[in-house]
Amino acid sequence: MLIKDYIERYSKEIDLLLNPNGNPPLPFNPYKDEKNFVAMYYLQLASIDQAQIVGTAENVRKLMVNLYNIFGEKLFNIKEESIFLKTLKSIKEKEKIRLGKLWGRIPKILVDVNNYLSDIDYDLLTHTKNFEKPINFVNDLANKIYMMGKSKESAKKKAWMYMRWMVREYPDLKIFHFDPADLYIPVDRHVAKVGYCLSVLDNYNSNWKNVVKMTRFAKSLYKKDPAKIDYPFFLLGREIGKDILLKEKKERRKMLENIILSKLR
Repeated sequence: MLIKDYIERYSKEIDLLLNPNGNPPLPFNPYKDEKNFVAMYYLQLASIDQAQIVGTAENVRKLMVNLYNIFGEKLFNIKEESIFLKTLKSIKEKEKIRLGKLWGRIPKILVDVNNYLSDIDYDLLTHTKNFEKPINFVNDLANKIYMMGKSKESAKKKAWMYMRWMVREYPDLKIFHFDPADLYIPVDRHVAKVGYCLSVLDNYNSNWKNVVKMTRFAKSLYKKDPAKIDYPFFLLGREIGKDILLKEKKERRKMLENIILSKLR
């Protein structure tokens, strides 16, 4: 099965947001540093990792590395949006980062994250033990943090991406106690495009209905670790052009196969 061959190869890749040696290099090693600190840092990062906010994953990495280099661990204690806004404007200009049209909402999001952390005494590892399954924790995050997916129809992509990092074995971080079998797929536009080309989805929208469909498909391949498909599909979806809606089902499938074959050579 071609798609499974592709998943097997690229599921071993370290997520570009987790790789200590990426660009720019992380000021810590998420695989070796103190686990609660890493969980807090990546909750902040995940909360703003949305195309309309940061543009690309590379941009969110640059923003967070710069913020941490400026504030250190005091980053988690900032409760004033004005501090974040002033600093973000400076980073944006200095690094020449082209952010999404909603980038101005970042200060409110990060303050919401910090209020959440403060309410649980900055102890995510203990806090997660109050929840039986990851979906319960995801819903808590979505209800309490701005733009994390409060509506029932939301894909809650950012929260499920965060859970993949925190729950799965290497190359993800395995910090939380949850069972990987209970994870849902973080469906963004890239993952959805792959699902659409495979005819798993009828469209490439990011919504809860498509999350359920993608997760069902993923479990047909990896029952105990459905989120294994997520990062490979994210990488693959970045290679798929925006014109796929104009293509017939067979054309979409053939186009996807050609991209996969080029990646497996």
